[in-house]
Amino acid sequence: MKRIGYPASLAAALLIFAGCATPTNPPAVAPAAAPASPAPADTGGAKADLAEARRLSRENQHAAAQARFLRYLAQHPEDADARFWYGFDLQRQADTTADASAARALRRQAREQILQAQKLGCTEPLLETLLATLKPDGTPPPVSQHSAIKQVDALMQAAEKAYNAGNFSEAAKLHQQAFALEPTNYQAALWCGDAYFGQKDYATAGTWFAKAVAINPDIETAHRYWGDALAHLGRRDDALTQYIEAVVADPFNRLTRTRFNDIAKVMLVPLRTEPLRLPPGQFTLKDGKPEIHMDPSAGECGNVLGLAYAVACANVRVEQFATRFPQEKQPRRTLVEEVEGLRTMLSVYEGMTEEKSPKITADDLAKWGPALKILAAIDHDGLLEPFALLERADPELAKDYAPYRAAHRDKLIRFVRVYWCSRE
Repeated sequence: MKRIGYPASLAAALLIFAGCATPTNPPAVAPAAAPASPAPADTGGAKADLAEARRLSRENQHAAAQARFLRYLAQHPEDADARFWYGFDLQRQADTTADASAARALRRQAREQILQAQKLGCTEPLLETLLATLKPDGTPPPVSQHSAIKQVDALMQAAEKAYNAGNFSEAAKLHQQAFALEPTNYQAALWCGDAYFGQKDYATAGTWFAKAVAINPDIETAHRYWGDALAHLGRRDDALTQYIEAVVADPFNRLTRTRFNDIAKVMLVPLRTEPLRLPPGQFTLKDGKPEIHMDPSAGECGNVLGLAYAVACANVRVEQFATRFPQEKQPRRTLVEEVEGLRTMLSVYEGMTEEKSPKITADDLAKWGPALKILAAIDHDGLLEPFALLERADPELAKDYAPYRAAHRDKLIRFVRVYWCSRE
């Protein structure tokens, strides 16, 4: 099985960076760390058993890995993540088991473990993807076609079998042959790099990941894998660049964001861990007319700011949408609307601080001041659009992401680098 999301390299990166001193669902994703699954207290060598099980699994020593997983789970039956990785190993073993009956039994066991992990609250982003491939009867998922060119597809299917069997050099050779025949095949380049990664040839792996990025920079996987390879080479700044590129490529992918948070912790990158909390202001349209909704808990200052934001947004959607977006039939929340609302909020806040209205107490003003000062700095840097798209998107606003990325990728990268990672 390919590294469908959780590469062995992350575990290795934990060793590389330990002690270093250098610091979907619908969209609406903030730069906050993903919640962790419940972790049991360590007892004796149980954690060592789990770590060894994970190592053996990565090296395709499935029988030994499963013995360790079972010994650990006997002591920690409620460990959701351990159950997930035990199921993952069973599924990987099924992929390399020639006996069809035995492979089905392994997939059924894997599915049972993954379902238990889900019930226990496992937050591993791969869980849903893996569960979707595991049928209740244990039959294998349909074979994916990797290319419309029969010879290329055959080479890649053979390469995948070699990879799953741990024959990384053969897999790399076959993927190179496929790529030579079809040099626009993203997966051939990506998986060739992955095969070199399996051989611990990180420099060559990076070369192939770069080829995949060149084919399509808007797929996150090659960026993330390239970051892993660079991390193993000790090129931490370059690795961070690729992890940021992965987020920019696919910011609404939970897996991408979780891995970004994981690796940032390892690299000691000081992520802003909370979304920027701004005064609430919403509206709905009734018979084509806006109705403003306020939050009483926001206070006088928050209500004034939220009202300013909502009125500005409503004006764009009701009065300007048809002329600004003639190709769209139904009004929706847009980037134009969101930026207009945020800038109006900032303008009103600036006026409030200067006039010092007696209705607005100092405490009320201070409640929203820190966030609005950050927002003003973001606007001053010309990065209000990236902020809106990356931190305040819903499914409607997210429709504007791809066109904006095509024209302003540099701004999205700069926003993540500066305002999430505190890097210039």
